Amino acid sequence: PYDTKDTESISNVNIEETGGMDYMANYLANFDYMPLFQWYPGESLDGVIGFSHTSHITNWSYAFRCEHIKTIPLLDTSSATNMEYMFDSCYKLETIPSFDTSNVTNMKKMFNYCESLITIPEINMHNVKDSSYMFTECSDLQSVPYLNAHNVTNMSYMFNNCSALTSIEGIDTSNAENMSYMFNGCSSLETLPEMDTSKVTNMSNMFNGCNNLVTIEGLDFINVTNADGMFDTPSLVNATIKNISTHLRIGSCEKLSTESLIGICKENICTEGQQIFYLNDPLRE
Repeated sequence: PYDTKDTESISNVNIEETGGMDYMANYLANFDYMPLFQWYPGESLDGVIGFSHTSHITNWSYAFRCEHIKTIPLLDTSSATNMEYMFDSCYKLETIPSFDTSNVTNMKKMFNYCESLITIPEINMHNVKDSSYMFTECSDLQSVPYLNAHNVTNMSYMFNNCSALTSIEGIDTSNAENMSYMFNGCSSLETLPEMDTSKVTNMSNMFNGCNNLVTIEGLDFINVTNADGMFDTPSLVNATIKNISTHLRIGSCEKLSTESLIGICKENICTEGQQIFYLNDPLRE
């Protein structure tokens, strides 16, 4: 009853009237992208779609924009290259299976506004270039396993407003260029793994609002041109930074230890008259 060539009709399919998974398999065979379950009203897709039905689909962008869905079945994503907005606005999504993401290059806003997601499985990000906004507004997310993000260049807003996030096991940032707002609003974050920032140019507001973050280690500023608002982090006590060549405002870091400040100054020899730090009164004194 549905025109499989009409892309707008896909999101209006009434799942309960399709006649089961055999119909769904035939239906999906007409597409190499996956916008089918946008606005699906149910809490689960069990019995609606099977693992093998999706093996040919390459584009999963906007696949599950479902406000009520709580669980997702394991699906064959071995051909997937694009998972942009895949679970966007799945407000009640609690768990996800371990998808095959070995060929995916785009994960921008993949879990955007997944407000009920608490944990995630390991995600293969080896070929991903863009992970900006990936976990934005995942306000219940508490921990993240190691992320092999070796080829990602854009990590801006990646964990933006993940207010319950306390730890990240590790993340490969060796090719990252944009980390602006990466941990903005992560108010429960206490520790961070050491990150390779040698290629980063933009760190603006990177730790803004990280009100429980105590230690930041090993930041390399050699290519940074924008660090505005980076350290609006009043809880910060320990920090190691090298190769500073831009103005760095750390005025809100009222608890930054004398040892850290002296270490930063020793590591970053300035030319005469060069102003690197903007300090407020407690630090200046």
